[in-house]
Parts: sequence; C-alpha cells; structure tokens
Amino acid sequence: MKKKILLFLVLFFISSSNVMAAGCVSSFTASGSTRRANGHQSQWFNNGSYETTGGSVSDSCFSISGGGSVVNVKASGGTFQFSPQKTGTATVTYTLSASCSCSKKSISKTAYFKFSEWGLNSLEVKGYTLSPKFYNMTMEYTITVPENVNTVDLVLYPIEKGASIKVNGISASAGNVTAQIINNKITILVTTSVGDARTTTISVKRGGVVASCDYSTEEAAEAQAKKECTNYNITMDRSTGCYTYNCLSSDSSSKSTSSKSSSSTSSSKKSSSIMSSKISSDSSDDNPETGSAEMYLIWFLGFAAVGYAVWYYKNVKNMDNIDNNPNAN
Repeated sequence: MKKKILLFLVLFFISSSNVMAAGCVSSFTASGSTRRANGHQSQWFNNGSYETTGGSVSDSCFSISGGGSVVNVKASGGTFQFSPQKTGTATVTYTLSASCSCSKKSISKTAYFKFSEWGLNSLEVKGYTLSPKFYNMTMEYTITVPENVNTVDLVLYPIEKGASIKVNGISASAGNVTAQIINNKITILVTTSVGDARTTTISVKRGGVVASCDYSTEEAAEAQAKKECTNYNITMDRSTGCYTYNCLSSDSSSKSTSSKSSSSTSSSKKSSSIMSSKISSDSSDDNPETGSAEMYLIWFLGFAAVGYAVWYYKNVKNMDNIDNNPNAN
C-alpha cells in the first residue's frame, strides 16, 4: 500500500512538472498603429506582447481575425506583429484560448489600424536645385535664389492620389503651383484621405546672381507697354525675376521688349506724321466732292460775269439813245 501511495505521488509531481513546464499566458497587450503603407509591405512591426508563467506557450494559443487585405498580423515568440499591405483602415481581434490562459478563461482584445501613403511622391522647383536631392521621406530642403526673386514655380505630386495639398496654407492642386516666398520659406502640407498629415519645408537662401533685367518690376514693364501697345500682356521669368511685355496680335505690329529705344520710337512717330500729312494733302486733290465744289464756283463766277456784261451793255446803249434824241420824252 505504501508503495502505491509513493508511486502515485511520484506520478502526480511528474504530471505537475509537465503542466508547469508548458506554462500559461498571464497577460497580453495588443494595440493598433497608424503609419505609411507605401514601401512597408514586406516589413513586420511589433504592436503588442504577452507574458507567460511557468514556461513558454505556443503561438497557436492565439487566434487572430480581421485585417482583410489592409494588414497582415501574427503572434511570434511572445510578440504580436503586423505588416501594412495597402492604404485604409482595419480592425483586428486577438483571442487567447482558455486552455492557454492562466485564468482558464478566454480573453479577447481589439486593435485598430490606419494606413496611408504620406507626403510627396515628387517635388521640383523650376529653375533651381533642391538640396538635398528629393526623397519622399525627407521633409527639409534648401534652394538659393537671386535677391529679386519673390515667387517660384513648383511641380509636385502626392504619394496618395486625391490627397489634399496646401502651399503656404493655400489649397492647391497636384502639378504646377506658383508659390510665394514668405519669410524665406515655402511650406507644403499634404493630408491623406485617412487624415494623416505631413509637412515639407523649402528654406530659401538669398544670394544667387541677380539677372540683368530690362524691367525689374511689373510696373516698369507695364509703363513701357502702354507707350507701344494697344493691348499687351506682362509676364515674369520665375528663374530670373525679370518682367517682359508683349504686344498682342490685335496691334498693327507686334513689339517685343528686348530692344526698343525711345529714339526709334520717336522717329517712327515723326515718319508716321509726315506720311499722314502727305496722304491728307494728296487725297484732297483726288476727292470728287472737293473737285465738284471748285467746279461749281467757277461756273457761278462765269455766269455772273456774263450777266453783268449783258446788263452793262443794255444800260449803256439806252444812255446813248437818250443823248442822241433829246426830244424822245
């Protein structure tokens, strides 16, 4: 009998040792995450862990559901891991089986994931070089411009199509954007469809070579354009800060601002005046209305002269008759 009791005790302790060696999960945590999806499809990130008592447990103690095609999740050696697959949101439930729980109760926890493709896919400043070279994970850049440049032309596209863009706080569309340099900075804010925002900053240094301009201000270009054009437009070269004007096709001749001197303009006006005067005098000779008036005057004077001659002749003859015949009355 004693031998049986001893054998029972030995088997009991062996069995207890095996249970303790298997261990159980005493607690676990699992949280969601918000991050860029782009470029991370092959990477795994930790988002939780579990603690055991009495030894290790198998990862199969946890069942994981949800995520869809947005995220892959797994339990691995005491941690929970996830890998983003595409932009969007996902809900994942982690459930510990009762057999692996130290409390012998099943426990579930929920985690929320939100993935987006942040920031810019490409960025260019026309006429200038970004330093460092553009990379979508770099948020700070520098360009150097001449002292007289106050705006630059950007070409930018976000990683996520449809993401909202603001340049210096003003809403803009992907593609070509004219940006004002404010306090020697240009800020570009990209907000994704799931609400994640990333700001890219371009710092502007002054000291580039100032271009030689015919017109360094819009007012100067416009003043000259008004002298030479009926209709015109004013443009600025963003890379130099210089203004130019062009007469539109509705003018008699198209003029450029590249080399127009005041002397040639004055000479042209004088020639035009002389030509206009000549045309005016010539045209009076050929004007049928003017010719007709002169002809009428000549005829009138002619008839008047004939009438006067006839009247004079008759009156003189009568006077002669009276003188020769005093008894006529």
